[in-house]
Amino acid sequence: MSNKQIIKDVFDNEFNANKMRNQILLKSERKNKKNMIKFLKYAIPVFIIAIVGGVVFLNNNQDDYIFSDNNSNISDNNSNIIVNKIDNLDLTRLDADIRQEEINSVNLPWNDMLNDINIPKDLDKFYGYGVYTKNDSNNEYNILDSYVYEYFNLDNNRKIKIAFSNTNKPIRDYFFDTDDVKESNINDNKLVVYQSEDTYFTEFKYNGYYFDVETHGITIDELISLLKSIIK
Repeated sequence: MSNKQIIKDVFDNEFNANKMRNQILLKSERKNKKNMIKFLKYAIPVFIIAIVGGVVFLNNNQDDYIFSDNNSNISDNNSNIIVNKIDNLDLTRLDADIRQEEINSVNLPWNDMLNDINIPKDLDKFYGYGVYTKNDSNNEYNILDSYVYEYFNLDNNRKIKIAFSNTNKPIRDYFFDTDDVKESNINDNKLVVYQSEDTYFTEFKYNGYYFDVETHGITIDELISLLKSIIK
């Protein structure tokens, strides 16, 4: 066999080998592509179901938030909280004519309903005082309106103020229109919740006492936890 013929045979064999290899690779790519399409066909629905199931699971383990233009609703088995939104808090401000007198551990009017309440741990400071209004007969501020417990932190703006009285609604710095207000419910006890930005106002009557709760920088979950620890 001549050298020319040998070179031709080697070239033909190499060409056929490359051709076979390319055909094998092409078939392999087609097979992989089909397998990938089949995998995506079944994997995507399963993935979507997993996502939806995860969302449902999370929603079932958190408070149910439903937002509307004027209020938000948070519900669970023992409560239904409707937050009434206030657009402009400055328009509702009142100038209350009062006097405050500090109270301490000696003359603290302890209320059993405020024992072991859920106060955020970072609110590590306490200040208690009595609120007195003016007596028109002698022009002295000696009419007790309510007692106030304040829980706060000096390093931030988070604060909870709880005013209570067994004779009347505690006087406050704000007036809210109650014509279209929506009531909330905790353990079959009615209450009203207002919100203006990061401030919440809550008023209710429980076990013969009128309560007025005002919070700043406190989340809605922290507020509900506090209210549930009072209204048991």
